[in-house]
Amino acid sequence: MKSKYSCVYPNKNSISIFFTYEGKLTKRTLKYTPTLSNLKKAHQERVFIVESIEKGTFDLKNYDLNKNTNKIKKTKPLENLYYYLDLFLKLKKNKVSERTYITYLNKSILLKKLIKDTSIKNINPTMIDEKFSSQKHLSFKYLNEVLLVLRGAIKTATENDIILKYTHKDYKGYRSTIKDPDPYKFKDIFKLKYKKVKNEYIKCCFFLNMYVGLRPSELIALDINDIDLSNKRISINKSMNVNNTLKSPKTKSSIRNIDLPDEAMFYLNKALSLRPKVNNFTIYYIGNDNRTTKKLSFMPLLINKNTNSYFKNSNLLNKQIKQVCHDLNLPYKPIKRCRDTAASNLLSLGVSMLSLAKYLGHNGVLLLESRYATHIKTHDINKLVSDYHKKIT
Repeated sequence: MKSKYSCVYPNKNSISIFFTYEGKLTKRTLKYTPTLSNLKKAHQERVFIVESIEKGTFDLKNYDLNKNTNKIKKTKPLENLYYYLDLFLKLKKNKVSERTYITYLNKSILLKKLIKDTSIKNINPTMIDEKFSSQKHLSFKYLNEVLLVLRGAIKTATENDIILKYTHKDYKGYRSTIKDPDPYKFKDIFKLKYKKVKNEYIKCCFFLNMYVGLRPSELIALDINDIDLSNKRISINKSMNVNNTLKSPKTKSSIRNIDLPDEAMFYLNKALSLRPKVNNFTIYYIGNDNRTTKKLSFMPLLINKNTNSYFKNSNLLNKQIKQVCHDLNLPYKPIKRCRDTAASNLLSLGVSMLSLAKYLGHNGVLLLESRYATHIKTHDINKLVSDYHKKIT
């Protein structure tokens, strides 16, 4: 084992440090077993000694008496899973967003209930599969998030010199089966354009999103100030976060301008005319670093008429959409399925993958190709070539 720290060297059963004291190069052997974490401790010990020498407060005799450097002390490392779960959370707290940290925290609580006080050395993939199989009410996505926290705790344990038979890489995730998109058809939506419902305002917002395909968090966070009616355009630059805060959208490519088709403009203008008149809201906006916050004046397009406030999450909006679908005799689909409707219908109309990816705020076209391949409009190549030459002759 090599040391990356200056003047710190591992021996067979100890660690040696070197420093200059009273003009002489001095060596001391510390009671640490030569591991990566102990090399770091030895380095910190040497830094303390050097700083004390510079201040003139270091006494080598007293140091030797207190440290007893000639003896090697072996301490048994902790093997409790609880300890490494808490340590993993502590290490991640200042490195991830508040939302991610809360997710990790909730998943660690479930792990503690399932595994209890089992030693981390006795945990294995088969045991985890058996524990998870009893949680039939949980989705594969949820269990994968729990596994992510478990892997983090196991990796933290190995970094602290715990020797385990199974590493964090041995715990495989679950593959969830994604349902095929079941979109509405534009022609069916058009037939219901002028059919009145009790909540006409929510109907217009619902139908608007079938043409623009915003994520639920983006639709809820859409500010009236980001709507440019004269240029028929909306700007997507915010999304609704947990704890009733705003943040940047999912990815950099999600920050975009969307040019609205005439049908979308019809529903947008009608929604604006039906929108309840309420005062602007003051809401916190979380910066890109997930730490800094600032207050914003928020004037959302979507208002919950039941509370005269903005929608805190999409579940509250879906309850009202469900009633709208019932009034229209339309099969209910939650607001997040509006992206399926927009993507599927636009591809069927001949919109290119690249244009659609930019429209929906995707980084690339891979997801679209895998999910909406059956809706891509195809052309007869021979016919295209023949038609082209007929035009130029």
